[in-house]
Amino acid sequence: MITIVLVGNLILGACAAPALAPVPDLVPAPAPAPPAPALAPASALTLASVPAPAPALAPKLIQLHFSSAHTPKSAIHYAVWVRFANELKKRTDGRVTVTIYHSNSLLSTREAYDGIISGVADMAYVIPDHTPGRFPLFEVTSLPFMVPSSEVGTRLGDALLENIPEMMAEFKAVHMLWTWKTEAFGLSLTEKAGPVRTLEDIKGKKIGGGAMTIALLKALGAAPLSVGISDRYLSAQTGVIDGLLMGWAGLTGWSLYEVTKYHTDANLLAGGAVMVMNKDFWNSLPSDIQKIISPHIN
Repeated sequence: MITIVLVGNLILGACAAPALAPVPDLVPAPAPAPPAPALAPASALTLASVPAPAPALAPKLIQLHFSSAHTPKSAIHYAVWVRFANELKKRTDGRVTVTIYHSNSLLSTREAYDGIISGVADMAYVIPDHTPGRFPLFEVTSLPFMVPSSEVGTRLGDALLENIPEMMAEFKAVHMLWTWKTEAFGLSLTEKAGPVRTLEDIKGKKIGGGAMTIALLKALGAAPLSVGISDRYLSAQTGVIDGLLMGWAGLTGWSLYEVTKYHTDANLLAGGAVMVMNKDFWNSLPSDIQKIISPHIN
């Protein structure tokens, strides 16, 4: 009987449902991590961190207006003025362009100095002898029989301006670039008037020249007329004058050899000229361009 109970108990114990495992305490799940920001492309990061370079500024282009008394036929027009314009453009890498107004087309030689002061032109070839009394100290370089050649006269003018402040002060309203003297003048006569070989040959002849030459021509016995350089061709062609006081360069430069037949090398006097620039224009030029112009034009 006891055996049966034990076996029964074993059987019943074996058939009983297993005990349930304890339920653990609930732990809250961690919050999801925020999504990682999308990576910008490398080029975008570079642009965001480094400012874009400013566009390079184009160099300022400068236009220089030059008033010249010389015609395109003149040797000085091509040998000096055109060469200067080309060389200046080259040495400034195209930053400066020179426009040449030849044959007094912008300013006459008598208007040139005032035209520079007022800004009509930026640079001009000025002949002080054409405005007598305005540059009294500089006029001494054009007195009769002072210089035998262009080179000597030019060196004389440079030395006087450098060593006599009062003479340089006559040009204080402009920026002085250089001074120059022509070759010594002679007498050129028309075919009708005939050649001048003695003082007797010049007596009573109507000789055209600048204002500075009037007293000299009178002293020689001529009948002088003040005639501007641009008017001398027509005056000689039409018989208004019998001849003119001029050097060889002027005869070719203004084609005056076409209306005169005889030339007497008398070495009477040398004409003078200065190259000047408007002060405001000069001061507006960058310093590197000023350093190119000054030694080059001198």
